[in-house]
Parts: sequence; structure tokens; C-alpha cells
Amino acid sequence: MLKRLLITRSSNLPYITMAISTNCIKRTDAYQHIRYYSNSQSLNSDTVNKINKSPTDKNGRNDPYKSKLMEEFRSEIDASRHMVVLTGVGMSAESGLPHESNFRNYRAKDISHPLMFSHNPSLVWEYYQYRRRQALNVEKPSDSYRAITDCQRRFMESGRRFTIITTTVDELHQRANSQNIIEMHGSLFRTRCTSCDHISDSNYNDPIVPILADKGNPDPGIPDLSVDESLLPRCSECHSLTRPDCVMFGESLDNSILEQCEYEFSECDVCLVVGASSSVYPAAMFAPTVARRGVPVAEFNLDETPATKIYTYHFQGSASVWLPPLLDSLT
Repeated sequence: MLKRLLITRSSNLPYITMAISTNCIKRTDAYQHIRYYSNSQSLNSDTVNKINKSPTDKNGRNDPYKSKLMEEFRSEIDASRHMVVLTGVGMSAESGLPHESNFRNYRAKDISHPLMFSHNPSLVWEYYQYRRRQALNVEKPSDSYRAITDCQRRFMESGRRFTIITTTVDELHQRANSQNIIEMHGSLFRTRCTSCDHISDSNYNDPIVPILADKGNPDPGIPDLSVDESLLPRCSECHSLTRPDCVMFGESLDNSILEQCEYEFSECDVCLVVGASSSVYPAAMFAPTVARRGVPVAEFNLDETPATKIYTYHFQGSASVWLPPLLDSLT
């Protein structure tokens, strides 16, 4: 049986370190221990009985940010010349943006679908107006976005490569002033023409067109919008109907986007996976492949995922708790 290090947090003892028997392993060239942390709030008597000595802060409290394994991971990032950060909707949720959900009596996978758009583009645009407004109502991105942006700036200033690959469509990374972003699933704020395929620049108008003002109420009792297509968003080039520039359910990702992702993941020497479920493909296949070629991969998530056992590190809890002290201390 292997051991994994778990650090949990409570109101009585801020940080408790304990060893837990587990079968969690990782294989690169040989089997190694998985490094595992948690900042969850749970604590019980068994936890207290398994307290180990750990580094402390200036107040004498156990401090996981100064643990040996945390310092090891910092050193690996410091030595990196090409870092990739893969982010998912878990980061959006920390900023107060809910996950994609049902709309009235429609399931998300039914209303966000090309067949629904061809049948009733008014309804689909009403749904996306609702999602756009949710994203625009986010006051500011969480601290994890700021930490990633600042770390990226330091990387780029020193001539190193730092790429953000995201499955989110809310442009919170852009609002946090990050650069070099690959949006695997597109953006809520761009449109794509159904005739000429022209993709617009980001448009943050609310509503995107006047007919959608005060529309997008998700309550089941609200009647669906049904208007002439000429009143819906139109292409600036050919004036045809446009659709949201998002990958809808049942659609494939753009091949050029996949090729960019494949290149970044094949060349990186450190990878962070933040708020991603590791269950949405093809995004979920990339980081495990990176880990299998021996590159350090760290996962930051509220829960374990199907890929947790493959990664080098797992930091359980809020990314806004873990990332600022981890990334802010890097040179």
C-alpha cells in the first residue's frame, strides 16, 4: 500500500497533516507516490490522532504552502520553460458563474444544439442571451485568475512560454488580462455567420440585439421567444443570420484548435489542471497524456476526478485558496 499526504483544514487546528493508506499510484518510468493535498473543512478524531509535524507559519500554525512537496512543485514550475494551464468551469463557478444548466423545460444539451438552432433560432439566442448576461454579471474574476495572469506575465517577461487552454466560454481569463488563450469551446461573446462562417470580434453589449432586451428568463412558465430571423444577430459581412460561436452539444471541435492544443501539450514541461472535471472530451485526454510522458501535472479541484490517480499532484479545494500562494511566490 502506498501513502499519500493529506492536509486538511479546520477551525480548531488550521492545518492537519496525516498519512492515509491508498492504492493511488502514478506511473511514469516507475511507480511513484501521488502527492495529494486538501483544504477541505472536514475534521474528525481520527484526523486529529494522525497529526504529523509540518512546516509552520509565523504564528506557529501548520502551513501546507511551505510543505516539502509544495516547495518541490514550486521548484518544478520555477525550472519550467513552457507551462500550460488547462482550466474548466470549476474556475468560473468560483467567480459566481453557475455551470451550464437547464433552461425552462429544456435540458442544456437539447437547447444548446445545432438541430434546435435550425428549428428555433429565436429560442436558442434567448438561451445564450441568458448565459451572456450571467457572465457579464460576474463582478470580477476570482483570485485564481489574477494569480494565473501575474504568473503568465512573469513567465513571458523572462522569455518563457505560458499558454492557457480553457473549456470555458465566459472570457473571464480575458477580463483578468491574461494572454495567449486557446478557447476550446469558443466564446459566448462572439458570433459565427451561418452563411459565410465569418467570426465576429467579442461583443459585450447587453442585449446583443434589441429584441433580446429583457429576454432570457429561465423560469418554466415564461413563453419561448419566436421572432423573425431578421431581428436576431446578423453578420457584419454578409448580413445573414449568425449563431453563438460556441461548440454546441453534438458538434466537433475545430481541427485547428485541436492542433494548437496538441502542440502545446506535447511541448510543455509543466501542466496545471484547474477546475476541470477530466470527463469532458476531447479536453480530458490531453493532461493524462502529458502525465504519462513524465511531465509534472498538478490538479486543483474541489473533488477527485477520473484522472486524479494519473497526475503527479492533486490539491483538493478551492483554486482561489491554492493558486495565489503557489504562483505568487514564483520568480
